[in-house]
Amino acid sequence: MEQNELTVKDKKFLRLTSKFSKFIFIGFIAFSLGGMYVIWAVQQLDPKKFPNIEQAFDRPVTQFVRLAQPYEEWIDTLKPSTDLEQDLIDRLKRSRDINIRMALFIARLFLGTFCLTLGLLFLSSGLTSGQYHQLFNKLLNHKEEFSSSEVDELI
Repeated sequence: MEQNELTVKDKKFLRLTSKFSKFIFIGFIAFSLGGMYVIWAVQQLDPKKFPNIEQAFDRPVTQFVRLAQPYEEWIDTLKPSTDLEQDLIDRLKRSRDINIRMALFIARLFLGTFCLTLGLLFLSSGLTSGQYHQLFNKLLNHKEEFSSSEVDELI
C-alpha cells in the first residue's frame, strides 16, 4: 500500500464530510422561509382589525388564539345597564383583542425566529464543513509534504 493511498476509514470520513454540503441548501431554505414568515407576521399585525383565523395558512399557530375563547364568550354575555358599563365592556373587549393579537404575533415571531436560527445553524455547519473537508482531503492526500508545525498552522 502506498503512502498517498487513502484507507477505507479515511474514505468514509471524506464521504461523510462531503454530505454536509447539503446543509448549505437546507440552511438557506430554512433561513429564507423563517425570514419571510417573520416579515409576513409583522404585516399581519394590524391594530384595527382582529386576525382572520380561518383564512390564515398557519392554522396550528392560529389555533393558539382559541385558548382565549372562554374569556371571549364571557365578555360577550355581559349586559350593560348604564353607559359607563357599556364603555367599560367596550374597553375590555378592545383589551382582549389586543392581547390575542399580541399573543398570536409573539407565537408567529417565535416560530419564524426559530426557523431563522435553524437556518443559520445549518448554513454555518455546511460552510465550515466544506473548509474542513478541503483541509482533511489535503492532509490525507499529501501527508508527507507537511511537517507537524505546518499542520498546526492549518488547524
